[in-house]
Formats: sequence, C-alpha cells, structure tokens
Amino acid sequence: MSAEDERLLMEAKWLPWDERLRHKSWKVRRDANVDLAALCDSIADPKDARLREFGPLFQNSVADCNVSVREKALDAVLAFQRASDAADASRYAKGICDAIVAKCLTGRPRIVEKAQAALLLWVGLDAAEVFVESMEKAVKNKMAKAVVPAIDVMFQALSKFGPKVVPPKKVLKMLPQLLDHPDRNVRASSKGLTVELCWWIGKEPVKAILFEKIRDMMIKELEAELANNSAIAKPAHKIRFIRCYDCTWTLIDEYDLVDPVHTLTPPEESGFCDGVKATKWSERRDATELTKLSSTKRIATGDFEDICPTPKKNDGCDFSKWYEPKTTPTPYLKQDLLNDLYAVVHGLKEDNTEIKASLISARAQIDELMTAHNAVTDRRRKLKEKDCSACKLSARVVELEEEIQFLLSIIVGFVVLIVALCLGG
Repeated sequence: MSAEDERLLMEAKWLPWDERLRHKSWKVRRDANVDLAALCDSIADPKDARLREFGPLFQNSVADCNVSVREKALDAVLAFQRASDAADASRYAKGICDAIVAKCLTGRPRIVEKAQAALLLWVGLDAAEVFVESMEKAVKNKMAKAVVPAIDVMFQALSKFGPKVVPPKKVLKMLPQLLDHPDRNVRASSKGLTVELCWWIGKEPVKAILFEKIRDMMIKELEAELANNSAIAKPAHKIRFIRCYDCTWTLIDEYDLVDPVHTLTPPEESGFCDGVKATKWSERRDATELTKLSSTKRIATGDFEDICPTPKKNDGCDFSKWYEPKTTPTPYLKQDLLNDLYAVVHGLKEDNTEIKASLISARAQIDELMTAHNAVTDRRRKLKEKDCSACKLSARVVELEEEIQFLLSIIVGFVVLIVALCLGG
C-alpha cells in the first residue's frame, strides 16, 4: 500500500461511520467495514446502543459496487448478527436481506457462502418471514446461478430450523415454478428441497398440493427420489444455533398448507341466489347441490347467514345436513371448523403463556427495583446518621473552643495579678 493510501485511510478514520461507508474511495469503504466488524465482535452486551447505530448502515454496504467491499460488508453483517439481540436486530432484516439477494448471491463462491450464512442467521434472529419473502424475490431472478444458492439456503434453513420456524406453505408455493425451471441445476436443487420438505411434513400433503401443478416427467423423477430416500428417518428435531426454541417435530396437516377457497360468498356473485329462484326445478336442484363445492380441501371463512334459510324453504333440512349430507360425507367442513377452533384455542394458550412470562418478568423487575430502592433507603439512612454525628461533633468542638477561651482569659488574669503584686512589693 502506498503512502498516499495509508494517509487517506488514517484521515478517513476520523470521519463518522456513514461517511466512511459512502466514501468515494473503495479502499476507505473496505477499511470501514473491517473496523466495523472488529468493533461488533468486541461488543459483549446485545443491548449496546452502538448496535442500533450500526444496523441501518449495512443495507447500502452489502450492495456496494465493489466486490471486495461487499465481502467485508458481509463480514461486518455477520459480526453484527452475532452481537445483536433478536428483538433489535430483526428490525433491520428486510433491507439487508433484500440487498443480499440483489447483489451477493452471484460472483465469488466465498461471497455466496457468507451471504447464505447471513441469511441463515436472520432466520435464527426471528426474521424467518422476512427471509422467506426475500427468497420469493430471489427465485424469480433471471440468472440461474443466483437461483441455485437461494434454493440451497432455503434447504439449509428448513433442515436446521424445521417447519415451525420456516413457513412450509410459502416454500410449497415456490416449488412448481422451480421444478419446471429451464436450468437443470435449479431443477436438481428444487428436488432436494422437495425431499427435505417431505421429511418434515410428510409425503402425502406435498404430493396432494404439488403434483397437480407440475409436469408428469417431474412427478416420476420426484417419486423415484422419494422412493430412494424412503429408508432415511425423518428428523425428530433440529437445533437452532442462535436462539433456543421449541423445535419438536410434528406432522403438519395438509389443511394448513392449502389456500382457502371461496364457495358461496358473496351469494350474489356465485350465482346461488339466481339458481334457487329459477323456474325450472332442475336448475334449482343444481343450484342447491353443493357437494362439489363443499368438497374443497379448505373453505374460506364467509358469511352464510343469507344462505342458511334457503335449504329450509326447499326441503326442510338444516344447513349442516344440506351442506354436508350423510350420504356423501365431506371431512373438510368439519375439519375446517375444528381446525379454526383449534387455532383459536392454541392462540389463546400461546397468549396465556406470553402473559405469564411477561408477569414473571415484571415481577422479577419489580423485585430488582425494590431491592435497589431498599439499598438506596438504607444508604440514605446511614448518611443521615453520619450527618447527625457530624453535627454533634461540630457542636462539641464549639463548646470546647469556648471553654478554652474562658480558661485562657482566667490564666491571663492571674498572670496580670501576679505581675501587679510583684511590682507593688
């Protein structure tokens, strides 16, 4: 490095962080990211105020036009993630993830590896939703070499954290276009992701949702892949490497993965109202024959208040029997209601758990504050006692000084009297 570059770097160290990271010299920007990474590594407290100052700086750094600067910026991001608390760090996840997806998933293998590590750390910092949203943008990239690392990092995230953290529904929505991608490397990576998803949530839900959207040739390849890997046991759990969460593996129901379908809401648009008022009995029959509509895998929540009286007018049966007749039972209506009820109860349980945890935390904080208050009160009492003792000592000193003055005056009087007697004699 020349003396001119060294002088420039030394002068730049006195600049604020944002100016150093936006400096016209790429060497200054790279040096700033190196210093920033070292400083983040030295921070031991996740609540350090400096981390909040650093968070907004990384979005532009990881998207720098210089490759060397981007690499050092990723090192700084990794150091920031290791030092930060999840609640504080996750607020910066979206901007940084989007920048990484746009600039860091192509190029040098070392940069791609660091980019994937940073994306995985965001999942570990409770930003899984942001991570998946960024992956949805990444897989739409026209460059296949940028899509493959995105699929690979989704595979790693699902493998490390499981479907309780990484939403499998959104991953399933990406797979059809990836399995039909013109690039064979993308298709191969997508098949691996599909197999990993089957290990976690089961083969049948994936087949029911995915196979109807892809080509027959790809279906055969996937079935062969699943058959070859059938001996491998499903993982019981995965350990998160940043935060400790309950990652116990449980089979996910197909109902939770499909999108709800609107059947008769609103009735005016569905044609139901016109059908039941038709003059021909066959048209009225077809309008009230709702078995096909009710056999959908998941019925969207809607207002059926205007529809419920209709079957009573026609054949006197109640709504539940008309909507789901006993002759052709449809499990999804009851499953819809039961799952909705389960979701509400489960949500209430989670809220109750969070409230209990908040109460315990609040009590602990109150105890700490009471302990500190008692310590301050005791210290004030001791200081007050010391002040009283000091006042008493000061008063005693004044008394002693007055007594000393009195004694000195007596002594002086006796001396004068003796001198006078001696002179008179």
